[in-house]
Amino acid sequence: MSTALELAGARLDCTEVTDEAALLHFPHVYVHKSRGKSRGRSGRGHGSGWSQEALFTLRDPVSARDLPSLPGTVADGWAEVGGIRHEMIPLSFKRKVPGRLFLALDGGAKSKP
Repeated sequence: MSTALELAGARLDCTEVTDEAALLHFPHVYVHKSRGKSRGRSGRGHGSGWSQEALFTLRDPVSARDLPSLPGTVADGWAEVGGIRHEMIPLSFKRKVPGRLFLALDGGAKSKP
């Protein structure tokens, strides 16, 4: 089984950026739990899903430039970690390699990739 968080459609209401971490609060995200023939792809195949609150933490942020104004709903988004692009964020995700997060909100606001 695999579990993944879907960025598209998530609501983002606030961010807090310090030297140690960037915290993004999502009062609503959709989580997929797949089973069966998902071929190792999170969020694919038969399973279940639900919405919940989530706190996304990025450790040691290098840059938090051009953050979109909030609150907003994510129209498109992805995380690239260790050179792998994730449109569905695998849970629990604990890789400790450089990465970046891109979010485009409804209305056209977007972060720089």
